Amino acid sequence: HFVILDSTAPGGFRDLVYGIGGIASNDDDPCSAPPTENAYDSVERLDGETLTWADRAPLPAGRVNHNAVILPTGSIFVPGGMTKTSTTCAPALQSLEYYPPEIFGTTIGDQWYARDANYCPRLYHAVAVLLPDGRVALAGGKPTDCWEGGPNSRHTVEIFSPAYFFSGDRPQITDWPEPIVANITNGSTTELSVDVTLACDSENTISRVVLLRSSSTTHAFDMGQRYVELEIVEVLGTYPNVTVEVLPPPDTDGFMTPPGYYLLFVIDANGLPSVGKWVRVVNEE
Repeated sequence: HFVILDSTAPGGFRDLVYGIGGIASNDDDPCSAPPTENAYDSVERLDGETLTWADRAPLPAGRVNHNAVILPTGSIFVPGGMTKTSTTCAPALQSLEYYPPEIFGTTIGDQWYARDANYCPRLYHAVAVLLPDGRVALAGGKPTDCWEGGPNSRHTVEIFSPAYFFSGDRPQITDWPEPIVANITNGSTTELSVDVTLACDSENTISRVVLLRSSSTTHAFDMGQRYVELEIVEVLGTYPNVTVEVLPPPDTDGFMTPPGYYLLFVIDANGLPSVGKWVRVVNEE
C-alpha cells in the first residue's frame, strides 16, 4: 500500500495498492490444486481514487506463498514462495525486486529484477519484515508443501541486504519529531523538522522523506504494510548538516496514515536511504 506525492491527483497524493501473484484455488496447499491450474504471474495495481485495477509487468514466473516487502526507496522486494504449473510444483528461491513506475518513472520502473536467491526453500508460514537499517529478515516457512510440518519446518532466519547497503555512506537522521501528529482532528499543517547529516558532497540533498508502517505479516500477507511519502517544504542549511521541513501526513480521516508505529526514512539525491527511526503517528495532540 503506497501513499505517494502526485500533483495530478486530488489533494496532491495518490493512494495505490499492489497485488502480486497467488493462485485461484488452494493457497494453503497449492500443490494439491487442480493439476491444470498454474500460480499467477500477474501483477495488478489498484488506484485508490478511481477504485480500478490496472495490469503491471508480470512476474518472470507464477508464484504463490511468497512475501512482499516495501523497501525505504519505494521498491518492492519479493522473496520465497513456490512456483506451480501443470507439470511442476517447486520452491522459488530466486528473489525479485520491482520498481513501481509511479515512483521511479518508466525508464527503470515497471520491471522485475533478479536478486540473490535465499538459502533454503521458504513456503507456507514464512515471514519477511523490513528491519530499521533497511535490510529484510526472511524466516520460518515449510520447505516443500504446506502440510509438511514437524522437524522439517524451518527454524532459521536469513537476512537480505539491498544494493543500497553497498553503495556508499548513507545519510543519518540526527533529530526527528516524536510523536507525529497527522492532519485529522484540526487540519493542522504545522511543519515537521527532521535534522540530517549528509554523507556525500555539497551537491547532495534530500529527495524524499517517507514513513513505513511496522510490519505484521502472516500467511504471505501483510495487512499493515504502508509506504507514506511526506511533502518536503524546504531543505535548510548546508552540507553536511541540513534540516528538512516536511508537512505531516495528509490525513483527514486516518485512512492514509492509521495511528501507530512507523519507521521514518530520508532518501538522499543519490537514492540512498538513511537508517530508519521509530516514530509514533497520532491523530490528536
